[in-house]
Amino acid sequence: MTATYYTKIYGPDGSITYQQALGSDSVDVIVPLSVKFKATRNGVELTDEQKNEYHVGDIIEISSNTCETNKLFVETDNDKTGNLLKDGIVEKVSSDASKVTLKIVGGGKTNLTVRTADGDGISQLTAKYSIVSKVEYTEGKANEQGNSVQKLADGTKYFVLSTKDFEEFTDEQIPSNVKYPATSGVTYISDNTDIMTYKKKMAALKEYMQVLQRLTQV
Repeated sequence: MTATYYTKIYGPDGSITYQQALGSDSVDVIVPLSVKFKATRNGVELTDEQKNEYHVGDIIEISSNTCETNKLFVETDNDKTGNLLKDGIVEKVSSDASKVTLKIVGGGKTNLTVRTADGDGISQLTAKYSIVSKVEYTEGKANEQGNSVQKLADGTKYFVLSTKDFEEFTDEQIPSNVKYPATSGVTYISDNTDIMTYKKKMAALKEYMQVLQRLTQV
């Protein structure tokens, strides 16, 4: 906002007969971003506790006080484009000037930033959320070698590489809901590195392991 100061002389009838600008001054006026954050699972709104661990398929709706001339913008650590097509945890379903709808599409952790289009780096125009999605192994889906994750009656999941004697193990993918392991924020831990190793094939951004079981944490 800019204010200009004038000196003026008025005639007998009240009209301005002389006017000269003495100077001007300006100040930035910021209307803080106001955001409403709603998450649902199968149409039912999630509690604050449930928001600590999202599941694939959950919907996040974000509405704000933005407008057509300064629209709502969303980005994550993994996708700065605003389209959220390559984040791997959240994906944009739809958007307009003041509302964005997102969907949880994979396991892992990402940091979501919601701001006005011109609010990059301005705290009053920015809101941040940590999105953690449950990591799950995909049961019954065979990898390239024909092996898959199975589950016992007590719920324990296991993965068999081969039942043949003296067969050399090769790198195998263990199917899960992690779309991009390299940027998913997921940490894989082995309790016996003599048995299990883990590596990432960066070109394909897939996960590969050489063992029967592993512990996964976000």
